[in-house]
Amino acid sequence: MRSEAELHAFFRDELLPHVRQWKRMTRIRPLGALDLAVLALTAVACLWLRRLEPAWLAAGYAALRIASDVSRVRSAFKREVLAPLFEFALPGVRYDPAARIDGAIVERSGLFPESWSSESGEDYVAGRLGETAFRLSELRLTRRQRKNRQTVVFHGLFFAADFNKSFRGRTYLLPDVAERVFGTLGRSLQALPRFDGTELVELEDPDFEKRFVCYATDPIEARYLLSTSLLRRLVGLAERASGSLRVSFLDECLYLAMPLGNLFPAAFFASSVDEEALHARVRELYSVVGIVEELGLNTRIWSKGAAAEPASRARAARPGPQSPGK
Repeated sequence: MRSEAELHAFFRDELLPHVRQWKRMTRIRPLGALDLAVLALTAVACLWLRRLEPAWLAAGYAALRIASDVSRVRSAFKREVLAPLFEFALPGVRYDPAARIDGAIVERSGLFPESWSSESGEDYVAGRLGETAFRLSELRLTRRQRKNRQTVVFHGLFFAADFNKSFRGRTYLLPDVAERVFGTLGRSLQALPRFDGTELVELEDPDFEKRFVCYATDPIEARYLLSTSLLRRLVGLAERASGSLRVSFLDECLYLAMPLGNLFPAAFFASSVDEEALHARVRELYSVVGIVEELGLNTRIWSKGAAAEPASRARAARPGPQSPGK
């Protein structure tokens, strides 16, 4: 990550031309000959059909033009200003404002047992921080219901990273809704057999248990993955989220879904973009990429191959299937 002094020098020497070019684009384009021709023809059609007043038509067309200009300027801001800034701030990191996490990765993570019918997103960031490869983006999942209504399943940050320990099973940390709503009965319902091959894992951390319910294909391996320090880090991250945090461990990766608003909001007014405002965007980038350090994913005190041995040995010594108990 770059220092404040390096960012200041980059802004002064490299980024200012990009900012000036973008600021020239923030002017609303005047109506051209094509726009006037469309308005005139549509107005004549409306008068002939006696359906709409031409004034209302002109107002609607102007609103569409303004919305198009806003979209154009905001897209250009991310492409012309944020992309070079982010790629300087985090060397080796790629930022694509128009891309998002692949839907196949989201589905493989298992973080959303509920189905969704459409997905969208933006602000894709991928690269490596220290020893850890990661990728993230803003993601929005929606489910279509009756009468063409849509329910938001998730809107926020989706984060995937290489985990620092080897493992073979699947572990899921999901919002503990049942126990919050139904108390002891909810806990009993959670312990019922599941159809995905996982079972309830109870962990000795009251703060963690208040927020999450843990399911895993191998409870011993799950306890090996979820060290005391990682549980505390996850609780700290959950306290800052604007909704319920979801985490899964599979394919030797960590997947995390954290509700929040727009990941990197795009500017529109030229007066709102100065060096301090752009430094604030870099701090936002450091904050989300910093999940790698916040969860201790760069702490690799052993090789990943050696890390799998304790869980493997525990499974070999285990006489048969066990049901976790409090």
